[in-house]
Amino acid sequence: MINPNLLIVASGWMALVLIWSIWRFRTPAGESVPTWLKWVMTANLLLSLWGGAQLAKAFTAGMQGGLAQLAAMAVYMGGFLAIFLLWHRSILGFFASSVTNAIDGGSQPVVPKPFYSRANALRKQAEFEPAVTEIESQLARFPTDAEGWLLKASILAENLKQPQLALIALDEFLVVADASDRPTAYLQQADVQLNHLHQPEAARVTLQKISLEYPDTEVARLAQQRIAHLPTEAWMKGNPLGERELLTVVQHEVQIGLTLDHGASLLPSDRTPDDLREELTLMLVQNPSDNESRERLARLYAGELQRPDLAHTELEHLISSPGQRDREILRWLNLIADIHLRQPDGLTDARLALNRIVERFPGSAGAHVAAQRLSLLKLEVARGAEEPTLHLGPPTGNLGLATDRRFSATHTNLPGLLRDPETPEPDESK
Repeated sequence: MINPNLLIVASGWMALVLIWSIWRFRTPAGESVPTWLKWVMTANLLLSLWGGAQLAKAFTAGMQGGLAQLAAMAVYMGGFLAIFLLWHRSILGFFASSVTNAIDGGSQPVVPKPFYSRANALRKQAEFEPAVTEIESQLARFPTDAEGWLLKASILAENLKQPQLALIALDEFLVVADASDRPTAYLQQADVQLNHLHQPEAARVTLQKISLEYPDTEVARLAQQRIAHLPTEAWMKGNPLGERELLTVVQHEVQIGLTLDHGASLLPSDRTPDDLREELTLMLVQNPSDNESRERLARLYAGELQRPDLAHTELEHLISSPGQRDREILRWLNLIADIHLRQPDGLTDARLALNRIVERFPGSAGAHVAAQRLSLLKLEVARGAEEPTLHLGPPTGNLGLATDRRFSATHTNLPGLLRDPETPEPDESK
C-alpha cells in the first residue's frame, strides 16, 4: 500500500510542473522567474520536507528504518539547498546591501534627467548659440523640464539680445508646463518684458496672471508686490523725475566729522509727516497689497504721528493678509511688541504679541527668541526708560589745589629763578 504522505508530495510536484509549464508556454524566452512562482516553488519544497519527515516517522526499525532515515536526510539536504538556490540573490543581497550599495550605487533604478553642464560651460565660454543648441537637444528628450526652458530663455534674452525669442520660448514652455512651474515662467517673462523690452504695462499684465491663476498664495503675494513697485513709462524712457522740478542742493558744511545726521538737518524738509501719510495712503488705495507702503505707514503712525493704535491696525492688516511669508509675520509681530513697549502702559499688549509668536510658530527659532524676550520683558522696559538728567551748577571758589599765584611759593624758596609771570612788573620810577 502506498503511503498517503507520498501521494500528497507527489501531487504537489505534479501541480508545480503544471503551473511552471503554463507559465513557460505563455512567457517569452529569456524572462526571469517571477516572484510569485518562486513562492509556489518554495511552498512545494517545504511540502517535500514535510513528506520526508513523515517518511522517517513511518519507518524506524530494521533495514527499512535506516534507509528511511537516509532518504529523509537526503530530502532535507536537497530541499534546503533548492530553497537557498532559489532565493540566494535576495538573501545575499539583504545581508550585503550596505557594502555593495556603497560600491555600485545600489539596486535602485536611475531616474533619467537632463544635464545642462555642457550648455552652462559653453555659455561661460561666450558660445551662446551652441549652448542653445545643446539645451534644445536635451529638451527634445525632456520637453517639460522647467530648468532647460528657463535657461534657454535667459541666454536668448541676456546673451544673444533677442528678448522676443525668449518670450516665444517661455510661451512654448507654458503650454506644456506643470502647474508648479508656471509661476516661475511668468516671473521670468515679466523680467524680460521689463528689463529688456522696457514694457512695464506688459509686465503688469503678466504678473496679474499669477494672481488670477494662484490666488491667496505666496507666489501671488510676490507678484502683487512687484506690481505695486513697477516703474512708470517715463522712468523707463530715461526721465525718472517726469515733470517734477529738479532738486536744489544747498550749501552745507564740508567737514561733518562724527555728527549723527551727516548734514541732513541742514537740508530743507519739503514733506511733513502728514504729507507722507497722505502719500502712503494714496499708494495703498491704488495697490492695497503693497506690503512696503503699509509697513512704512505703520512706522510713521508709531513714530512722528504718535498713533500706536493706528500702527497696530496697519500691521494686523498685513499679518491677516493671505500668502504672507512666515518670516515677515514674525517680524511684524515683533514690531507690534516694540511699538507697545514704547508706551507707558503697553507691557500687556507687547506680551500678547510675543505670545502670539510662540503659539503660531511652535518649535521655531522665532518662537524661541520670543520666549526669551518674554522672560526678560520687564528688564527691556526698564532699559528703555529715560533716566533724568542731572544738571550741575557753575563751580564756585578755588577747586582742588588751584591758587591765584602758582609760582609764588617756588619763587620764594628758590631765589634766582625767572620772574613769576603772574607777578606785576615793579615800578622803577618809584
